[in-house]
Amino acid sequence: MRQALQVLLITLCSVAATSAVGAEPAPRRWAAIWIRGRMLLARVAIVAICFACSTTATADIIVRPVEHHTNEFGGREISRGFRVESDQPLVGRFVWSLSAQDRTLARGEQELRVTEQAADVTIKFRLNALRDEVVLPITLTVAVVVEQDEVSRQELRLWLFPDDPFGPRDEWLRSLDITLFDPVENTSQRFDDSHLPYRSTHNLAAIHDPEQPGILVIGEGVSLRKHRSLAETVLQAAASGRRVLLLAPADGSLTVPGTARDGLPDGGAPGELRFARQHIISELDKRLDALAWQGTNNAVPASKFLIESRHNRVEATVSDESRAWPWLEVRYPESGGALVLCGFRVIEHWNSGPTPRFLLLRLLEHLSPPASDN
Repeated sequence: MRQALQVLLITLCSVAATSAVGAEPAPRRWAAIWIRGRMLLARVAIVAICFACSTTATADIIVRPVEHHTNEFGGREISRGFRVESDQPLVGRFVWSLSAQDRTLARGEQELRVTEQAADVTIKFRLNALRDEVVLPITLTVAVVVEQDEVSRQELRLWLFPDDPFGPRDEWLRSLDITLFDPVENTSQRFDDSHLPYRSTHNLAAIHDPEQPGILVIGEGVSLRKHRSLAETVLQAAASGRRVLLLAPADGSLTVPGTARDGLPDGGAPGELRFARQHIISELDKRLDALAWQGTNNAVPASKFLIESRHNRVEATVSDESRAWPWLEVRYPESGGALVLCGFRVIEHWNSGPTPRFLLLRLLEHLSPPASDN
């Protein structure tokens, strides 16, 4: 494009020069007006072409973020990568700034050289730790500057979280009266590290007891195939009135409630049955990352459930297929019970940014009885 404009520029200059030299014989005054008019036209064309050349040069510079997550921890070093793409060699500066509530928090710049169509840039910064229950929206602005001209600019909305998702909510957490069945023992470790109160059980009969109060949590990574009666037990517990959170099982399957003669008690048919994908994370908390988690190559790690018909019943089977579902929720309005089958691996990726641990908080809130003080 630039070469074509340069050829056009040379042609116009040649035409203007030819017109000035070879003007047709006429009275001197009219010949002068003719020549000046042609030269003025050539100058206007030169200015327009130069502007077009400049616009073309800057239009092909693109800044792309390498990481797609938006959640970060306060009080820790934060690293963000960018890829600068250009259709021609470029020497300039990569400039960035962080702001919140119309106040600049940090800024910096570094030399930028694009020699082979693209260059990678990494910026690092650290912001102050946040108080419990404070979540701060911040804006990261990045720009490419060539000489004194800003030729590309992008703004990213980020969310800064504290380390502890539960904060000073000890009384509310105790009111949940959590019972944990965790044969793998990785969920209990995270609970202990977070000072989350719970009582542990290894008795499946106790899980099924509708008289047991509080929320029942099945630890992440449990094998439904190995613990053959577990799937049926949690379904019956939810139908009987318990609130159950089943975290990302490793394998196996369970019958989708309401689709077969599953031995549930009278009145045990669910009033609500819902499948969902990653958008459910945003429904629970719009600030959390629903499309990419930190340190996961821009993915949301999950155990998914493929809905299949087997032996005259519909089953949800752990699967890696893209059409499988990471979320199944069942509500029983008559008994007040509920089951959330959450495939998002919040325990395994507890340290992959704020989203996993704060998602667990939202899950507990989601399952807490209406009378609980949230």
